[in-house]
Amino acid sequence: MAKGLADCSVKAQSAVISAPITSKQEGYAGDNCFSLSRRKSSGRHKTAQDLASRTRVLSVIGQSVSHYKIIEKLGEGGMGVVYKALDTTLGRTVALKFVSASAAGDESMKQRLVREAKACAALNHPNITTVYEFVQSEEHEFIAIEFIEGKTLNQLLESKQFQLVESFSIALQLLDGLEAAHRKGVIHRDLKASNIMLEADGRVKIMDFGLAKLTQGSMLTQPGSTVGTAAYMSPEQARGEETDHRTDIYSLGVVLYQLLTGKLPFDNPHYLAVLYAVVNVDPRPLRELDPAIPAELENIVLKAMAKDPDRRFQSCAVMARSLLEVSEAIGGANSMRRQYRHLIGS
Repeated sequence: MAKGLADCSVKAQSAVISAPITSKQEGYAGDNCFSLSRRKSSGRHKTAQDLASRTRVLSVIGQSVSHYKIIEKLGEGGMGVVYKALDTTLGRTVALKFVSASAAGDESMKQRLVREAKACAALNHPNITTVYEFVQSEEHEFIAIEFIEGKTLNQLLESKQFQLVESFSIALQLLDGLEAAHRKGVIHRDLKASNIMLEADGRVKIMDFGLAKLTQGSMLTQPGSTVGTAAYMSPEQARGEETDHRTDIYSLGVVLYQLLTGKLPFDNPHYLAVLYAVVNVDPRPLRELDPAIPAELENIVLKAMAKDPDRRFQSCAVMARSLLEVSEAIGGANSMRRQYRHLIGS
């Protein structure tokens, strides 16, 4: 076990650690939108750079970039900034993602923006955020994406306990969206509660494909590097190994664990401690936290989170089929099976 911790320590030296971003508008940017680093500052830490940043924001509000008129700032972090804008050509509201001024010289951040645009351009699914276009000029590089009215799952979990039927619905919509991405050769690699948006009508939207891996494309990271958010990483991802679509199934298992129990399976303020647990420690059984969770549902979550990818569900479609069987066994509506017939194949 000591070796596992040592391995994690080495990998962490090249880690990309995702954390929430600050946001002005909880309903959209919340704490996802680019998996940006949160910058907490007290009065004594106010700097000239902070003031300059606020001045830049004020200077762009109301300005036009290409055919978009910027309305307000939605969120900002160390790697990017997101604005609400009006598409003056089509008359629709959109969100614009820019590489932040502080990261403008970092070529990897520009590549991440392009990668998200390319990944989402290959996808057309109601549970995946739509990318409208990627704009590149001498002055600006940004992507225009669908503006979503809603809250992230992470925000909702702070004050809401989901009913089983709601949890099934959310999980199945996520599986539907991920299966569509996987069939197109796109692996998300950073699925987490803050990258999942729920609209008022209950529709789920998967956001932030900035770390997506295109299975038919070139290598996006160096061998041995670690990308993603520690608490949601698969063991192979935490070790910096090559990953396939089953890493998303593991992350979805973590999301479902959190959805059902209100807790993350490995929750520790220390990054390396989380990586160690992901690789070496079995998650606490869900029914120890909430005995009301059906045993069959607990088994599905723990199977999705198996350390060995070969012991997990081998596709989102197979996992969806198991979830539907459990839902029906505990009295769920048969209409859900009809709704997801295209996903499960029967």
